[in-house]
Amino acid sequence: MNKYETSVRVARTTLLQRSSTTFLTVAALLFLIAGQAVCQVLYGSLVGSVTDSTGAVLPGAEVQVRNLDTGILLQAKTNGAGNYIVGNLTAGRFEVTIKKDGFSSFKAPASPSR
Repeated sequence: MNKYETSVRVARTTLLQRSSTTFLTVAALLFLIAGQAVCQVLYGSLVGSVTDSTGAVLPGAEVQVRNLDTGILLQAKTNGAGNYIVGNLTAGRFEVTIKKDGFSSFKAPASPSR
């Protein structure tokens, strides 16, 4: 092995060590940033399913979510599987009302998940 081959081998080893260090630094920064982003969630959602007394799903039911602190009313309809989601809810106290023709209305307090 001549002097040129030795210096090329040393340069490659140094480059690999620098690349590994750079990769680990970037990975650590991304991990920290992602952790910070998760902690800064400002909005929550209410998710649920609407069924009748026999357990059958109720598609097309009207779901109303009222913020009891601000009076803001958000609405959604259940899908074909009887599921609904109401998003972009700020922290607060909520009341959910569910209505469907041919059924009694249902009203209950709720808390959004984050």
